Amino acid sequence: MGKSRRDCNRFFYRSMVLNTTSQYTTTVTNSAQCIDLRSDTVTLPSAEMKVAMSNAILGDDVYGEDQTINDLEARCATLFGKEAGLFVVSGTMGNLLAIMAHCQRGDEIIVGRQNHIHRWEQGNYAQLAGVSATTLQVGSDGTMNLEDIEEAIRVNDSHMPNTRLICLENTHNYSGGRILPLEYLKAVHELATRHNLKVHIDGARIFNAAVALGVKVSDIAQYGDSVMMCFSKGLGAPVGSILVGSRLFIENARRRRKIEDYSSIHAFYKDVRSQEPVSRTALRRAEATLAGVWENLLLECMAD
Repeated sequence: MGKSRRDCNRFFYRSMVLNTTSQYTTTVTNSAQCIDLRSDTVTLPSAEMKVAMSNAILGDDVYGEDQTINDLEARCATLFGKEAGLFVVSGTMGNLLAIMAHCQRGDEIIVGRQNHIHRWEQGNYAQLAGVSATTLQVGSDGTMNLEDIEEAIRVNDSHMPNTRLICLENTHNYSGGRILPLEYLKAVHELATRHNLKVHIDGARIFNAAVALGVKVSDIAQYGDSVMMCFSKGLGAPVGSILVGSRLFIENARRRRKIEDYSSIHAFYKDVRSQEPVSRTALRRAEATLAGVWENLLLECMAD
């Protein structure tokens, strides 16, 4: 129980944070008895993460000279069964870079109406990538109907945008963390292949899906041409995400990160490189953290 309580203190802010004034909080009394269940992003880095960050050897990632980042990207690529990876600041940034790398301006994506990419990322695919979207209804299980997806694919007509990409989300946040079955992912991937389309998986919480399904992350990632995963979603890192795919895709995504319209975010990225060791530590503990803690963590926190 002691170990779980320590993890509880790391995963859920206690005391002061619940009395912090913001549009997302309500002032409460006796907040030491409360736990913050708003999101798995409101986490505290462990002591191990802080040590890793302070001891990190830094280089310039633009020149490919930050070996710490290089190692993390290579490790994630192997873990996901892909050729290469790209460390980014956030999941939103990773998803946008994926769309930009897969699509040209004027192209179209197919995405769930309740998917994070469409609902919670400010329509950035339109703002910055010049890409439009056909949005489909998402079922209570987090999936889009296969027939709806196929019907949404544009015919080759100069009056229409070209459909290039199908975007999935696993686990599906808006549906309550629903896990997309491997059979469904395979079916979508086969559909996309028939129509010469690509599949991007917003896998912000893909480790949760892997643990629940009892499979490796690569078993899920094999059905996406690209996958994004967040280190800050339940893994305890304060910032950072990874985008993985083919070597050519990652080279394209890296170039997109540098373009003028995205320079402000890229400049911010250069200043947070010391966060990468935290992400690496979170990744190393991911499976043990999710599989071993979540089974009894909430009950113990409430009892405490």
